[in-house]
Amino acid sequence: MIEFMKVLLVSMPWASLHRPSLALGVLAAAAKRCQYLHEIDQLYANIRWVEYTMRRSGGTLGVSAFTQIADGYFLGAGEWVFTNALYGVKEWKLEEFCAFGEEQGLASSELVQMHELAPDFIQNLAVEINSKNYDMIGFTSSFLQNVPSLSLARKLKELNPKILIAFGGANCDGIQGVTLHRNFPFVDFVIRGEGENAFKDLLDALESKSSLSKIGGLCWRDFNGNPVVNMTPARPVNMNEVPAPDYSNFFNLLENSPLSKWIEPELILEASRGCWWGAKHQCTFCGLNGSFIEYRSKSPETFLEELKQAVNCYRVLDISMADNILDMTYFKSLLPKLAELDLDLRMFVEIKANITPDQVSLLREAGFVAVQPGIESLNSKVLRIMDKGVKGVQNVRLLRNCALEGVTVNWNYLYGFPGECDEDYTMIIKQIPALVHLQPPIGGTRVALERFSPYFNNPKLGIENLGPANIYSYIYDLPKEELQDLVYIFESPECGLKGTVEQELMLGIQQWQELHRDSSLSYRKIGQDLLIIDCRKGWPEREIMLYAGGKAEAYLALMNGYSLRSLSNVLARKHGLNIELDELKDYLESWMDSGLIFFDSEHYVSLAVEGYKFMLTKAQQEVGIGV
Repeated sequence: MIEFMKVLLVSMPWASLHRPSLALGVLAAAAKRCQYLHEIDQLYANIRWVEYTMRRSGGTLGVSAFTQIADGYFLGAGEWVFTNALYGVKEWKLEEFCAFGEEQGLASSELVQMHELAPDFIQNLAVEINSKNYDMIGFTSSFLQNVPSLSLARKLKELNPKILIAFGGANCDGIQGVTLHRNFPFVDFVIRGEGENAFKDLLDALESKSSLSKIGGLCWRDFNGNPVVNMTPARPVNMNEVPAPDYSNFFNLLENSPLSKWIEPELILEASRGCWWGAKHQCTFCGLNGSFIEYRSKSPETFLEELKQAVNCYRVLDISMADNILDMTYFKSLLPKLAELDLDLRMFVEIKANITPDQVSLLREAGFVAVQPGIESLNSKVLRIMDKGVKGVQNVRLLRNCALEGVTVNWNYLYGFPGECDEDYTMIIKQIPALVHLQPPIGGTRVALERFSPYFNNPKLGIENLGPANIYSYIYDLPKEELQDLVYIFESPECGLKGTVEQELMLGIQQWQELHRDSSLSYRKIGQDLLIIDCRKGWPEREIMLYAGGKAEAYLALMNGYSLRSLSNVLARKHGLNIELDELKDYLESWMDSGLIFFDSEHYVSLAVEGYKFMLTKAQQEVGIGV
């Protein structure tokens, strides 16, 4: 009988509680393709951690506290929580971190409580794992998982020096993986880049005692303990060869967890990798897809079958797509087939903002109730600086079209780009009150300098790298030159928007968020005329009639967004209306004063949403239907 390896795959805090780990699910499935039979288990230590903190804190450190820390990736505080467990120092840089946290507005009391609990959690978990005689422990590390993973890995190695420790995930991409392997000798293997093939090959090589030198992207050590770094594969993984993830461990754990009453589980599926837009014009601030930005997707048939099997197996209809951007060919292939399914799916996907109204409608029919379109800004000049490939009016048009279809838009207003100025924001701030019926951003955020981004790779674009983000000095016991190659976020001088206008933008976004829920701006046709019904907070309740013969046609034409001259041409070509530019300009100025249209970079777009359907979706959102 062939002797098998016993492997445990681990997802540490601060991975999301309400969805399984895509990495663990895919690797577990990939291991079934190995030459030899292996026993693969999965451990969701993120869930175990919250169970532990709730029990030890009498219920005060629960799901809410965990989520607040997990969502603050760019603050990095979750890593510090486990530093004492990693370094064996009871209060690792406690005073310095608390002083830093106060400056950053961090809720330090909860962080300190968790910091006190971390060593016992790691010790107990390590003892439990060691008792089960695993040959290898594999950690997936993304975002805030590095230090929690390293702390458990170190303790396991202390308990059993023969156990093999492997790392992979986004935190191990490129030079980061090499640096992690070099500085933490208790980590035997690091897989850089896409891991399913390398993981399978590593297990086979260890079982057969064959050479590790040909496993693409692998960092390992020779017989003398010297680090060896294999070349990464020249080509990315074919998505049709990526197995469907195995999530059975996650749902079995959650079913028996005391956290189940607070966690609404959702599936996470993956149809594509890379970014088709970024392969042409990578957004200047974006550091995603460090190893391979080349875009590839699964065939519609393959993905559809995986989705149906996952829904049937796990009995979950909420689905998040891990894709960085939706394959545009899916609008004609996959989405119509999803729309035909007899399933009440509630799905999320990332898209590009310049899709058509018909495509928004098709997304909703296919079950996509939420999208992340990478809006980032409503100013065309700033969007050009980002290399987004869209205009401000296109972003507003998408917000309006999504409001019509009842699709939630997740977006964040980014600012602080080199080359922007106050004037790029003052006109937007002035118009925010007119937008309150549309989905507001979740907040306003100064752009960060991320590894792998064009700003990071090319300082000539205008952002100076001042070194690793300051919080890392409270997290890692490493010299600055090692941190430079290990971390993802870097300090940089503040560019662009500052001072009073920055404060006005933040205030405008806050007011938008507060007024959105009870606001609507809709229209309906009465014969050839147009009746606009304004129920936006901050505006007088009113009805505005736009009559046919000029105004009604112009306002409807602006649903697409046009400049003054282009609007004139459209009215003449489609309606035979030859309206003088001065008269047309009067229309636009009047509508601007009334907040009925949005203006940016010589282009205008109508803001009112078609009446009955819009009011229906607003009512649905009030009771939580379709969101």
